[in-house]
Amino acid sequence: MANQGSSSMFLPKPMWLEGEDNYEDWKDNITLFLGSKGLAKFIIKESIIAESDEVDCQKMTCAMIIKGSLHPEPAIGLKGVTDPAEMIRLLDQRYTSTG
Repeated sequence: MANQGSSSMFLPKPMWLEGEDNYEDWKDNITLFLGSKGLAKFIIKESIIAESDEVDCQKMTCAMIIKGSLHPEPAIGLKGVTDPAEMIRLLDQRYTSTG
C-alpha cells in the first residue's frame, strides 16, 4: 500500500464531517487524504478491484479512515457498513441534493 505523506490515520479533527454544512469540504478532503495513501480507488463506484487478502486489508483501512474522520452524529448512519464506496454513497444520499 502506498503511504506517502502524513502517518496520521484520520483527517485532522477540525476537518471531520459534522453534517450538511461541511459535507462537500469533507468529501474533497477525505478523497485527497485517501488518495495520498493509495486508497481512493475504494470510494469510486466504478472501480473494479480484484479481491485478495491485501485488498481486503486496504479496504478495511479505508473504511476505518472514513469512520474515524466523522463526528458521532454522521457516523450513526454508517453503523455496520464496511464497504467504503457504500459509506460515501450513503453520506452523499444524506448530505447532498444529488445523492
